[in-house]
Amino acid sequence: LGAQRTKAQGNSIVIGPRATLTIRDRSSGDRVTVQIHASSVHGGDGRNAGMGSPFLVYNELVKTGESVRVRDVTPVPPLAMALFGTGLTPELSEPGALNVCGWIRLQV
Repeated sequence: LGAQRTKAQGNSIVIGPRATLTIRDRSSGDRVTVQIHASSVHGGDGRNAGMGSPFLVYNELVKTGESVRVRDVTPVPPLAMALFGTGLTPELSEPGALNVCGWIRLQV
């Protein structure tokens, strides 16, 4: 799960309450906009505190009406993405960048 950065706090990136969260659909590869389910620790009122990483993992994907929500989310630091992600390749068009899993770019 990747998110658009919304505010900075010290040296750490924090995902604010209005951040756009997207996941990649396994079958089509398309990006799908999702929200954090209110029952999750980082959802509801917990979302206002922000999160310390622009990347998240989730345990459950729930479709409620027209929206898609993720439950049991955990922030994942970019270093963990680089160390444990699959398909780590250099981004040839951008020196100093790595491509993780074929769609996440990390600046090193």
